[in-house]
Amino acid sequence: MPKNLYSLNGILGLLIATGLVMNCRIFLGDYEFNFNMADIPTAILGMVTLLSLGWGIIHPKRWLYPHLRWALVVMGLVVLFGFLHGLWVLGLVKWALVARLIGWVVCLGFFMAGMALKWQFGNISARFWVNATALAILLAIIIEYYLKKTHGFWYQYPADSFRFYGLILNPNAYSFFILLTLVIMTYLYKNPQWYNLAMGGVLGIGMIITISATGWVVMGFVGLLMVWFRPRFILGAVLATMVLFALLYGMELIINHFTGLNEFIIIQGTQMQHGFTEVNEERSALFWDGLDLFLANPILGAGLGAFIHNQYQTIGEYHTIHNGFMWLLAEFGLVGMVLFLTPAWVIIKEFFQFHWNWLLNHHKLIMVLLGVLALFSLPHDMFYQRIFWFYWGFFVARRVV
Repeated sequence: MPKNLYSLNGILGLLIATGLVMNCRIFLGDYEFNFNMADIPTAILGMVTLLSLGWGIIHPKRWLYPHLRWALVVMGLVVLFGFLHGLWVLGLVKWALVARLIGWVVCLGFFMAGMALKWQFGNISARFWVNATALAILLAIIIEYYLKKTHGFWYQYPADSFRFYGLILNPNAYSFFILLTLVIMTYLYKNPQWYNLAMGGVLGIGMIITISATGWVVMGFVGLLMVWFRPRFILGAVLATMVLFALLYGMELIINHFTGLNEFIIIQGTQMQHGFTEVNEERSALFWDGLDLFLANPILGAGLGAFIHNQYQTIGEYHTIHNGFMWLLAEFGLVGMVLFLTPAWVIIKEFFQFHWNWLLNHHKLIMVLLGVLALFSLPHDMFYQRIFWFYWGFFVARRVV
């Protein structure tokens, strides 16, 4: 195992990474506590975002794609216009202000944090980060497994208790987080050691037990794509996942033998729940509602927060569209969607114009990250996942010594 993970900095990094994958509600008597350590760096990053972006714009050589800095400005202006549009038409919608306008600043803060990490320490910091994150995910799995096995009284799970939520109460976001980390780990280790493959196996286990259908499909697609240029890591990680799964099953056999229980949480944690069809039907209905909203406002959209506002007015509940692209169309319109996706257009254009060679792994990685985001955003709304912005910022930065 890399020695720096045992140093003080390594321990602090592991604790921070663990906090970023945990968001749990703890019940003590009549009191409820929501523990989310990610809120602490979020507040700090949000305050320094605009200053950092301004400094980055002045130094274009620090960007792998110099035009991306202006594309992000355009993206932010689209969000601001959508908010003002919604404010004018609907009044203040708290979700639009907090989750989308301020949330955009937070995402940009994570983006700039990733860039700053690259500027300061270079690519070597990525190896430390993904290893610390993989260990943090392992720790989260162990904690959640223990709570499921002992029916921990201080932590409340949803009804489908055998599903692993990663202690963030959103298995799809958890699966997205794990898959991004797995993609980056695949890129980093051309000649992996046994512990690199073991970490890949841990991430593979995490992907399986989240029971995210989207995660499984996207993982299969990305795995087939990346096996061509990282066969040793992909095949080794698949083997490590199978070995770890067998070991976990064997461990459960031993535990059940000595405790008299007959619970196989690892096995049951890989099975689709009975409500899967109902969820699909609900999200299909939300998609069609979003399409109706878009058709009524095709050019500039209905304004930021319009969909969730209409849902509350109609059925008395808050629902999002659960499709990132339909959300853009419904609330920003065709014009807003095209402008919002300007950063993606810039990267795709420059990739095919100057970096079309499939052997250039760094640019290829960025395209794969965008592809994972796009595929996950079809059945979910993933544009505001902070971990994506952090990873993306790191790999579009250029270190100037």
